[in-house]
Amino acid sequence: MRKTAIFIIISIVLDVGFLSGCTTTVNRTMPEQIDEVSAQKDGTDGVRVYFILTDKNGRETAYDGSARITIRSSTETPKVLYNSSLAVKADDFQQTTRNSGGVNREALIYEFPRINYSSFIIHPSSDVDYAEVTVTFTTPEGKILSGDSGFYL
Repeated sequence: MRKTAIFIIISIVLDVGFLSGCTTTVNRTMPEQIDEVSAQKDGTDGVRVYFILTDKNGRETAYDGSARITIRSSTETPKVLYNSSLAVKADDFQQTTRNSGGVNREALIYEFPRINYSSFIIHPSSDVDYAEVTVTFTTPEGKILSGDSGFYL
């Protein structure tokens, strides 16, 4: 009886330890740069944008701050199509698998809410088929980081 009780207790401890061990610890050190900005057309009427922050050691990190996203037409005379800011919490970063050059890898990203073309200041037209997106992240300490990318509308 005692061996059975000990076995049950050990099993419960191992199960709880295993389940709680499934989560990874997220790095929350001060970011040094925006390592990557990615923008992808989403359906026929929107775009999805995410960015990755890295610390001074090149490790991906999640951090509180504010993010500004600006989308400009990629034309001879660029025009602002979309501009918005929002508060970002470290808890809003997501660990996900993404494909980079045909190789899947884990990444810690912040993804903006989907941006509908209907919310653009100037709606995309047939003469504008490519746009550039700039993300500016500001930490509570006042450090400003910036990164950019392009995408087809």
